Amino acid sequence: MNGNENIIQFGTGAFLRGFADWGLQLVAERTDFKPSVVVVQSTDRGLCEAINSTPVYTHVCRGIRDGEPREESLSVSVLSRCINAASDYDAYLALAELENLKYVISNTTEAGICYCPSDRLNVVCRSFPGKLAQLLYRRYLSGAEGVTVLPCELIEKNGDMLRSIILRYADEWSLGDGFITWIKENNRFMNTLVDRIVTGSDKNAHNPNPLDNASELYFLWVIEGEDIGIPFAEAGLNVIYTSDLEKYRMRKVRMLNGAHTALVPYALLEGKETVLSAIGDPVLRSHLEGCLSEIKETLGDLYTEDELSSYTDEVITRFKNPYLKHRCAAIALNSISKFRVRILPSVEEYVRLNGTPPISLSMAFAKLIELYKTAPPQDDPDIISFIRESSLRQILRSEKLWGRDISDIIRL
Repeated sequence: MNGNENIIQFGTGAFLRGFADWGLQLVAERTDFKPSVVVVQSTDRGLCEAINSTPVYTHVCRGIRDGEPREESLSVSVLSRCINAASDYDAYLALAELENLKYVISNTTEAGICYCPSDRLNVVCRSFPGKLAQLLYRRYLSGAEGVTVLPCELIEKNGDMLRSIILRYADEWSLGDGFITWIKENNRFMNTLVDRIVTGSDKNAHNPNPLDNASELYFLWVIEGEDIGIPFAEAGLNVIYTSDLEKYRMRKVRMLNGAHTALVPYALLEGKETVLSAIGDPVLRSHLEGCLSEIKETLGDLYTEDELSSYTDEVITRFKNPYLKHRCAAIALNSISKFRVRILPSVEEYVRLNGTPPISLSMAFAKLIELYKTAPPQDDPDIISFIRESSLRQILRSEKLWGRDISDIIRL
């Protein structure tokens, strides 16, 4: 154990390694703050063994800057170790007593911040909020200080949502008023927005380290509230503190992430492996542009036409980055929850404005359902079974999938 460990990270995936850990490495090299990250593998699949074997990896950023190709390589060494919460539960709970712990970072996809009724205090919880509630309760009992939590999941008010679920567990598990007060007064749950396309690194004979990673040059981390104490600005990182996160979030989630999510099912059905190959196909490019046009129309009250047009051009430019092999299969992970968060709000607003369903975004839903019925991406097995066994009408009317009956706003 590294006595200097000051950050717990939930998630071993490429995104956090190419976003938070990459940024923390620059902080370590350019400032007096020295991050030491202990990673928690909270799902069945992960890279815990690889992290414990060789925690240092190379991250490469590639893209176009000032009209010229640019490549930047960084050796990332801020990871200390990894613990598999399911197989080594005692070691996981022991993290609560880390003397120097200040921060918790997570990325468990949009489906990760959820309440699970089967979660219990004294067994390994299925959900990420349940696991975090267990850890924080152990920390409270030890008399240690609270932490600052930075969830990177792409859901609205992610910090507030995570905090509310933990407080629900505190009540249901009868953890006492003292713990509830400690959660509210001694811990900060920040609402955040993250923006970087991280693709992972190509695996080949000359690249044996499974942690090696790649991304675009672009990096943006928006945090709602006051400075959290990590010297991001001193390290030259594009981290913004704001009182109006929603403006940044809505544009990014609906346009950049929404465009990815709307494109990928169609691309996979057409045999395209990467976003770059998909956008090079005239039919898929037209579909993408149609989706972006419909999404842009729903944001007109929040941004000027020039702002939206400029951002649309930036999205397409980032998709066309010739250095990135952004795999469609990776983007398709948990696509149902992604459609619900990233696409459905645009559809609802489009119908409110125009009185008719959007053509391109409806096509995206059609391709999503076709994909799940024929060659489903990685998702909850119950969701896949339901879609495969149900009629189109049953799928669109499923509150479990979409939160409401959407058969009135999707035209297939």
